[in-house]
Amino acid sequence: MKKTLLVEIYIEDIPHKELKNIALSFYYNVMNELKKLKINYEKLEWYASTRRIAITINQMKTIRFMKTKTIIGPPIEYVMNKDNTFNKVGLSWLQKNKIDEKKIYFLEKNHKKHIAQKSFEQKQNIEPFLSKIIQNSIKNINFKKKMRWKENISSFIRPVRNILALLDKSVLKLKMFGLISKNFTYGHHLMYNKKIHLKNPQEYLNTLIEKGMVIVDFNKRKKILKQRMSHAVQMIKGEIKINSLFLEEINALIEYPDVLLGKFDPKFLNIPQEIIIYILQVYQKNIPIYINQKLSNYFLIVTNILSSNNKKIIFGYQQVIHAKLSDIVFFLNQDKHVKLIDNLKILKKVIFQQTLGTLYDKTIRIYHLIKWTYDHIKKKIHHAVRAALLSKCDLVSHLIFEFPEMQGLVGKYYALQNGENIKVAQAIQEHYYPNFFDDILPKSEIGCLLSISDKIDTIVGLYIVGENTKSHHDPFKIKRLSIGIMRILIEKKISINLKKLITKNLYLYNYKNSKKIKDNILHFMFNRLYFLYKKKNVNRKIINSILKYCNNNPFDASQRIEAIHELYNSEMFSNLIITYKRVSNILKKNKNIIFLKKVNIVLLKHELEISLYKKIKQINQIINDLLLKKEYLEILKKLSQLIFYIDTFFKKIYIKDENIKIYLNRLTLIKEIKKIFLKMLDFDFFIIGT
Repeated sequence: MKKTLLVEIYIEDIPHKELKNIALSFYYNVMNELKKLKINYEKLEWYASTRRIAITINQMKTIRFMKTKTIIGPPIEYVMNKDNTFNKVGLSWLQKNKIDEKKIYFLEKNHKKHIAQKSFEQKQNIEPFLSKIIQNSIKNINFKKKMRWKENISSFIRPVRNILALLDKSVLKLKMFGLISKNFTYGHHLMYNKKIHLKNPQEYLNTLIEKGMVIVDFNKRKKILKQRMSHAVQMIKGEIKINSLFLEEINALIEYPDVLLGKFDPKFLNIPQEIIIYILQVYQKNIPIYINQKLSNYFLIVTNILSSNNKKIIFGYQQVIHAKLSDIVFFLNQDKHVKLIDNLKILKKVIFQQTLGTLYDKTIRIYHLIKWTYDHIKKKIHHAVRAALLSKCDLVSHLIFEFPEMQGLVGKYYALQNGENIKVAQAIQEHYYPNFFDDILPKSEIGCLLSISDKIDTIVGLYIVGENTKSHHDPFKIKRLSIGIMRILIEKKISINLKKLITKNLYLYNYKNSKKIKDNILHFMFNRLYFLYKKKNVNRKIINSILKYCNNNPFDASQRIEAIHELYNSEMFSNLIITYKRVSNILKKNKNIIFLKKVNIVLLKHELEISLYKKIKQINQIINDLLLKKEYLEILKKLSQLIFYIDTFFKKIYIKDENIKIYLNRLTLIKEIKKIFLKMLDFDFFIIGT
C-alpha cells in the first residue's frame, strides 16, 4: 500500500539568508532517515517560504519486507522432464514446500542448475516509524543560531507556531515545541491570516495559493517573481542585472510576490554607481534598473502583499531611498576635503583591540606582512604596500561612520578620487572578501594578498590575547577568516608557507615564546582546510594522508589532495595500497632489525632484486624531479610502475637467507621502497583498519 505524507512547520519569520539551507537540511535529513530504514517512495519534495518549511513524501510504500529467504531445490535434471515440465519428484517437492510453480527460477550452485524460489519472510508496517523519522529530521536541521521562546521546549531558528502532518487523510501524531500536529495550516499572515484545513496532502499547494495567498513552492515562486520583474522593467524598456544569490534572498523574504516600479531623483546619479547599487540592494532589497546599459534612476520594489494602494507603498520606498542618498551626498561632500592618506595618522586614535593596539598599528603590521608575502612569491611590491597603507583609511571617514557596511567600497572610491592607481583602489575594496563562506574572492593579486595579510593579523592577534574560538562558539569569526584565507590560497593558486607567515606576524606583535601559539593556529587553520574538502565529499583518509607532507602550504596540500582524489577509486590506487601494505607488514615484523645504512649492490645476488634496485633508483629520481614541479598525479602514476617489480620480487625471492648480510640487504631494499611511497603522502592512513 502506498501513501503520501505531508509535514509543514509554520514558523515566525525565518532569516531569509538561511531559509533555503534550512529547508534543504530538513529535506536531506528526511531522505537519509528513509534510506537508513529502507523505506521506498516515488518522490520526495521540499517547500519553503518566509513563514514555513515543508516536505512531501509521495507514494511511500507503507509496508516493507524485512527478510528474504531463498529455498533451493534439487538439480533440474532430477525434477524436470525434457519438455521443461515438472516430473513426479519435482511436483512432490513443490507441494511439500508450498511453492507456486510460476514463482520458480533457476540458480547455479556447484556447477549445476537448481530450481529455487525467493520468498519474503516478514512484512512490516512502517507507519509507526514515521513520527520518529520526522522528529529526528527536524531536530537535526542545521542552524547558525537557535533560540528558545518558552521553558521546557526544544530550541529552533525561530518560534514554531504550528505543525501540519498528514498521512493521506489521517493526522500523523507529532509532539514537538509544546505543540501537537494538526490537519491545518495558516494562510498569508497579512492577506489571509486564518486556519486552512486540508483533507489530504494533495490539496496542499493549490489550496495555499487559491485560498491562503501563499506560493509555498520555492522554485515556482522564484519563477513567478522573475516573470513579474521582467514585465515591470519592460514598461520603461529597461533591464535588470541580478545574480542568483540576491534573487534567492528576495524570494526568501516573501510568500506571494508583487513587483512595483519606483524611482529616485536623477540628480543622485552623480553618486558613484556602486554606492547607489549598494544602498538599493543591501539596505532596501530593491533591484536597480539599467536603461541603454547605464544605471537609471528607476528601481524595482518586491512586496509580500497585493495592495489596493500601491502608490502609498511606492511613495514610502522612494522617501527612504531619497533620505539615504541625500545623506550619502552630504557625507561625500564632507569627506572630499580630506585626502585618504591623511586619515592614516587619525587611525592612531582608533582602538583595534585593547591589548593589540590601534588601527594604525594594525595597518603597519599589514604593510610589513604584504611586503613579506611579495618577497616570498618574488614579485614587485610598489602598489601592494600603498594599498596596505590605505586599506583602513576609509574607516574614519564621515560616510563610513554613517554606513559602516560600505567599508572598502568607499575606500576604493576615495582612492580613485585622490588619483591613486586603479590596482591600489581595487585592492582596498577587495581585501574584505570573502565576507562569508560562499562569498566572492578578490580578483586582483594585490587584493588577495592584502586580504590574507589583514585576516592572518586578526587571527594571530586574537590568539595572542586568548580570544581564539572554542568549540562551536566563534564570536570573533576566526573560522570565517581562516576559511577565507584557505579559499584564497587554494582557489587563486597562491603558494605560501603559513607557518612562516604566522612566525612573521608573531614577530611583528613582538610576541615571544611563540611555538605553542603558532602550532595552535596552524592546527586550527588546517582543520578549516579539512572542513573545506569534507564539504566537497573528499574522503577524510585522503586529507589526513597529506597534512604532514605539504610544508604548511595550503595550495600544495590542495594539489596533493586533488591528485589522490582523482585516482582514489581506481584499480591503480588500490594496487598501490595493497603493495604498500605488504611492504609495511614485512618491515613491521622485522622492526627490531638494525638495517644497513644503504643497499649494498654487491649483495644483490638475484637478477630480480638487481632489476628492482635499478627501477627503484630510476623512479626515485623521477619522483624527486616531479616533487619540485608539484606534479602529484604524475608521481602516483610513476609510483605504480614499481608494483610489477615489487610483486615479482616477493613471488620469486625468499627474503630470508642463510647469509645474514644478504637478508639485511633485502630488508634495506624493502625499506627503500617504503621511503619512496612516503614521499608524497602517508599511505598508512589507507591501511588502518584494512
